[in-house]
Amino acid sequence: MNVASANLRTALEHARAGLPVFPARITRRFKTWEKAPCIKNWQSEASTDEVQIRVWWREFPHAVPGIELGRAALVVIDPDRHGKGPDGIEAFAQLCADVGGIPRHPTTNTPQGHHHVFRQNGGEPIGNGAGSLPPGIDVRGVGGWIVAPGSVRLDGVRYTPREGTPPLTEAYRAGTIPALPGKIDALIREPSYRPRSLRTGSEFIAASGDRVDVEAELAAMEYESKGGNGVNVTLCRVIPSLLRKGEHPDDVLERVVTAVMGMAERCKLRWSVTLETKSTVKRILSAYNNLLVKDYDPKADGVPAWLPGDFHEAWLARTAAGARPTFGFNRAGFYVRKAQGAEASARPQEPEHLQEKPANKPATEPKKYRFPLLRFGQMRPGTEPDYLVDELIPVAGLVVVYGAPKSGKSFWVLDLVLHITLAWEYRDRSVQQGAVVYCAFEGAHG
Repeated sequence: MNVASANLRTALEHARAGLPVFPARITRRFKTWEKAPCIKNWQSEASTDEVQIRVWWREFPHAVPGIELGRAALVVIDPDRHGKGPDGIEAFAQLCADVGGIPRHPTTNTPQGHHHVFRQNGGEPIGNGAGSLPPGIDVRGVGGWIVAPGSVRLDGVRYTPREGTPPLTEAYRAGTIPALPGKIDALIREPSYRPRSLRTGSEFIAASGDRVDVEAELAAMEYESKGGNGVNVTLCRVIPSLLRKGEHPDDVLERVVTAVMGMAERCKLRWSVTLETKSTVKRILSAYNNLLVKDYDPKADGVPAWLPGDFHEAWLARTAAGARPTFGFNRAGFYVRKAQGAEASARPQEPEHLQEKPANKPATEPKKYRFPLLRFGQMRPGTEPDYLVDELIPVAGLVVVYGAPKSGKSFWVLDLVLHITLAWEYRDRSVQQGAVVYCAFEGAHG
């Protein structure tokens, strides 16, 4: 099969039906496939002109045809199933049942879900915000685009029209594409929807403004852009949105790093995947901390609605032990860890000779040392310590670093405490930020 010829043929078929198309790329990045337009100003440049389309495909022979939805006056519901994240396909089926069913409409089977194509309802057109639809369901409208049905990816995977549904080209040419059902339209515009039941066992809570079109945001991301789509601004919108939808942080990390490195390649920037991964890990941990502050009440909720199912057991175990859970990252990925501030009931009891003495005791008490030595019988079993640097530097306690002269001890300690000050991951270990006083006393005589 000639992929280039098949995609050109698909582009021409949709253009002849009156749908504005443009060339787009789908490229493999690590374990995911990323989509992006091949041309600048694709929204205004998308065309139905056959000559222009053939010129594009000579320049971009491996492109797939993208359909610009704004001028086509279409809105697409895009439920997906991504790895460990929420099941948008199941959620959309539940939603359709809740609203009493939906009319027959063009539908495309995509590699990870479906494209359900409807006509805009009139009035203010719908854009790319998912509103209050359940996690795992995205919306494409004005400002968005989709891969045309019939397109073929470089690995041979097709975007195929779903059997039993009208072909998009025929329905668009005939004007028979139904309008987006009013109840779904209202859910997108006014966030108030909570699904009755999902197999995860928890409700998804979405607030107005939380959702962004992640795919479009990442595709439009630029280096040092003044148009509101620079790297930092884009990731500050995208990462919290993905986590709030219940996406697994491991998947978010992979997706964001892939998009950023693709942008760096387009801009001919020599960025490091390793450094970008570390930076994105910090962004994700920071976003989770913000979610804990803003969207989680430990007195009212057992498990946050946005917490992926993989973390539920560890989260409940930590809260049952009286600890405030938070998140860490190591070589195995993200995990729930116990944060600083566990309740005193979970802490070991002080040795008897350090407890407060009754007032009637004589004043001749034994001297209390700052670091007392304990006999074996005085020791008490303790709980897992809280760490500043995971499994390396505890929040409370004494750490001794020793080694041969000139072996680099001072530089190692300085590097470590700088990571604590900046809350940077240290050699695949998560780090809690803390204040540091670094005193170096050197000399032959101490």
